[in-house]
Amino acid sequence: MPATVYQTINVDSRNHLIRNRDALKTEFGIDIFFPRNKVRGQFQEMSLNGGTKAIFEAQKKIAIILADWQQEFDAFKDRKKRRQQHQQHGSDDSSVNWPSIPIQEVNMTTKSTNPFEGLTLDEEESVSDIIPVVKPKKPSLTCWSKVVSGEVTTSSTAKPKSTDKSSCWGDMFDEEE
Repeated sequence: MPATVYQTINVDSRNHLIRNRDALKTEFGIDIFFPRNKVRGQFQEMSLNGGTKAIFEAQKKIAIILADWQQEFDAFKDRKKRRQQHQQHGSDDSSVNWPSIPIQEVNMTTKSTNPFEGLTLDEEESVSDIIPVVKPKKPSLTCWSKVVSGEVTTSSTAKPKSTDKSSCWGDMFDEEE
């Protein structure tokens, strides 16, 4: 008389049992199923269908298969842990030296919301300190401009010192024409 027995296994061990399912079916004459509605977190129910004696013998073999899986799984976890530790600690000991750009600190003392504050002058600095002031030279007056400014006082009887007629047309007297 066929019976159905449910056995709880780890979800990670399911693939290992599926690889051995055909061998168990031919050796003991039982059917093994993994119902999807019987998954509970990390564990799953496995359905064993067949004779009671065959199920009992198959459970012994399944226990050996699960013990073998547990050893392989623990070895896998250890390898994974070593890889992660090597990646974390290996990055510090790596021989690759990447170029780096030095960080320049910008010293910003003003934290105002006024967008025109950068245009104001500091009390310590003035415009004359930044840009040197060049005082204009006193213009040298020539010809007619000397007469107008009053620097040269000439009388109508006095003759100009220069006899050069091309010196300035405004300095000419009526007699020279």
